[in-house]
Amino acid sequence: MLALARRPDVQSVGADIRTGPGFADLRVDLAFPAQSYAAVLAAKPDVVINLAYLLAASCEADPQRAVETNTAGVNGLFEACHRLGVPRVVYASSGSVYGDQSVYGDRDVTEEEPLPPPRTLYQLMKQFNEVMAAHYNKRSTTRFIGLRLSSPHGRGKPGDPFDALVRAAANGERNVALPFPSGRPLAFNYVDDSAELCAKVALSPSLRWDLYNQGGEPLTMEKLARIASDQAGVRATFDENATKGTFMERISSKRLEEELGLTRRPAAEWFAQEVAESRTPRPVA
Repeated sequence: MLALARRPDVQSVGADIRTGPGFADLRVDLAFPAQSYAAVLAAKPDVVINLAYLLAASCEADPQRAVETNTAGVNGLFEACHRLGVPRVVYASSGSVYGDQSVYGDRDVTEEEPLPPPRTLYQLMKQFNEVMAAHYNKRSTTRFIGLRLSSPHGRGKPGDPFDALVRAAANGERNVALPFPSGRPLAFNYVDDSAELCAKVALSPSLRWDLYNQGGEPLTMEKLARIASDQAGVRATFDENATKGTFMERISSKRLEEELGLTRRPAAEWFAQEVAESRTPRPVA
């Protein structure tokens, strides 16, 4: 919403389960497709951007809710946009559709890569969304564009190791425990860069592809922690016995770089900015 709000020629309407100042304009729960239909019908948008989703841990903890939101819910939104003739839908897919970096070895992965069998519910659901978007693209006048976003971090994201390191640095702490193995890979993107990308894809006059990777800066937990150590003297410890899970490190963004001039700032710059913002006193109202 903020990325769109910075464009004075764009009128945007936000929909979420939370509404009010600083939140969305309309209350919509994707688990109830009739709410999605009513919101699209009322707004009559030129583009719909969907970022609403239950993340991996929530999928495992509450699979029924995840099915209702991530599969039936997202598809209900797709169907509403198809039936109401919305010209374009931009939806958040994920780099998780590729599974784990170990499947591909030490190389970048592109959109042409055949997807492997899913290892997690989250991966399965993201793959399902892409299959359904391809189905609608063949049978609908609505254009569905998937963004395979990789590891958006920052702005207080719960459970985010980047945020934990930022908070430790801003509070003058010298030690922080990260509940991840030191070698766990990640393709780092900052949330503001991902938001700007969504806006740019939504507003682009024409797009060549139906799927785009937002590959990130290839890091590991240890390399991410080193940024905090170098800039703020924060020492991180890791849980080497923690479940590694499935994570990607090397995802190619060539399509977006060549077509839309995609750029991103490195994690070290975003870390310095967030720490500085966290230390700046807020004006008293």
